[in-house]
Amino acid sequence: MSALLSLPAIDGVEITTIMDNALDLMMASTPVAKRFPVHRELFSPHQLRAEHGVSLLVTALNQGKRETILFDTGVTPDGALHNLALLGVDLGSIQAIVLSHGHTDHTQGLDGFLDKLGKRHLPILLHPDAFLKRRLVVNDQVSIDLPPPSLHDLEREGIELLVERGPSFLINGTILITGQI
Repeated sequence: MSALLSLPAIDGVEITTIMDNALDLMMASTPVAKRFPVHRELFSPHQLRAEHGVSLLVTALNQGKRETILFDTGVTPDGALHNLALLGVDLGSIQAIVLSHGHTDHTQGLDGFLDKLGKRHLPILLHPDAFLKRRLVVNDQVSIDLPPPSLHDLEREGIELLVERGPSFLINGTILITGQI
């Protein structure tokens, strides 16, 4: 039996989808889901991008304070960054990055974030298996190496690496990442 974890009560949570596999331009906003407006030119650089993978901005709201993490970084170095810029998100508001697992569609955007953020003491939480080498086998003749995040590069950037299998608290215990499921 595992120990129970205690989380402080907060006022609310905002989850903003930064990158997802699909983009439905026809969906309207609702009282609980605000949609980004469609640009007049459908394939404009001012339009959100959809790419394989996911990236979410998660903000805990409590007593007027906003505590924000980036959950996964998408598959390309600039995709999630492009969408964050269009959404008007200040990258300085991101207090930690969580990589849910080591698949490239969740981790490869990390290089772009590190380049854009520059050297700053930023916690990055990831599972130890995120560093495993992976390969996509298309058929008997074709396989594609899918590079994991580089431990050397992360350490060189001055990142606070949190390599954990189990539950982890972030941002003064405000946000709990459950760990391996």
